[in-house]
Amino acid sequence: MLGRDTGTAERALVKALLADDKQEHHERLLVHNKVIKHNFRYNAMRLEQCSLEGCGANYEITLVPRQILYPKYCEKHRSEYQRVLHLRRKA
Repeated sequence: MLGRDTGTAERALVKALLADDKQEHHERLLVHNKVIKHNFRYNAMRLEQCSLEGCGANYEITLVPRQILYPKYCEKHRSEYQRVLHLRRKA
């Protein structure tokens, strides 16, 4: 990429997500993702728990410098179909 700062898009997203007047597409991003603010200067591994009701599985994410948006669900429940199927079976 010629002369393009790769962190610009991420910084714009951070600013928009933290603003009081959130737009609709930012709300859609937060439905299936979570914001994890950190100040690491290197990649770091972190263990998270799936946010789907009744799952509780642990999964590992890599925290990347200048990135705050990460998946909310474990690998098994990342697709909408798998989440609906899981909730249907639980009911």
